[in-house]
Amino acid sequence: MTAWQPWQPPPLPADLVHQARRRGGSRVFAVLAAVGLLLFVGGSAGGVALSRQPGTVVLEVTGPGTAHITWYVGTDMDQDLEAVLPWRLETRAGQVTVNAQLLGTGEIACRAGPKEHRASGEYAYVSCTG
Repeated sequence: MTAWQPWQPPPLPADLVHQARRRGGSRVFAVLAAVGLLLFVGGSAGGVALSRQPGTVVLEVTGPGTAHITWYVGTDMDQDLEAVLPWRLETRAGQVTVNAQLLGTGEIACRAGPKEHRASGEYAYVSCTG
């Protein structure tokens, strides 16, 4: 065993570790793993709930004027460097991201599935992943 280093968390006392094992530490791990799985599955289904058609997701950017918009669907990337707002794209479901920077001053918002973010100011920037 190596010596404790300052960037590591302090070691747990041996009696505390022993008590956790006696009290069913493996059951706690199983419960946490089950909760994590439910959140993952529920979060994946949430993006489809706001879609127009099964297997699609909507990307939106709103604000005044124009913006630089870059979007990713899986590993595919595309962009519109002078998109007139509001901008909208319906694409296949999966890991999607939309990044947008306002060309001017104001408030800009993006949405990828159920997630929405807002920013304001000169050349405001937003990013949404769904």
